[in-house]
Amino acid sequence: MEELNNLQAKLISVRETDFSMFPELLDRDNKTVEYNINFQILPKVDENIAAVSFRVVMCQGATNLLSISVEYTFRVNGLSVFVKDGGKSIAGTLSSELVSVAIGTTRGMLIVKTSGTSLSQFILPVVNIRVKGVTEHQ
Repeated sequence: MEELNNLQAKLISVRETDFSMFPELLDRDNKTVEYNINFQILPKVDENIAAVSFRVVMCQGATNLLSISVEYTFRVNGLSVFVKDGGKSIAGTLSSELVSVAIGTTRGMLIVKTSGTSLSQFILPVVNIRVKGVTEHQ
């Protein structure tokens, strides 16, 4: 597997594609929420671009309290070294790094968006992502 030494990658765009929040649906007696995290990584080798589609849904039981979808675009010099499966997936080491950036950035966005609401007490946790060369995780 290709190592990340000498990797030059830059986050070049962040685009929120969907957001909804329903703090009034929070059961205040139940202090437990769950997060469903989904992502997809699409390499565009000829452009040295890796696009990450990232979605988080915060729920309490069957009740969705919040959802956000964000598109991240990274420029990765020498992306072709990390691409596998005929250009359909990116090696796990690079995928893990890109998804980690997406998680951290989304966490910050959610802290700002939930500020002043009952959902502000629930911060997207730190997630240790280990992607094994797949383009999608659910």
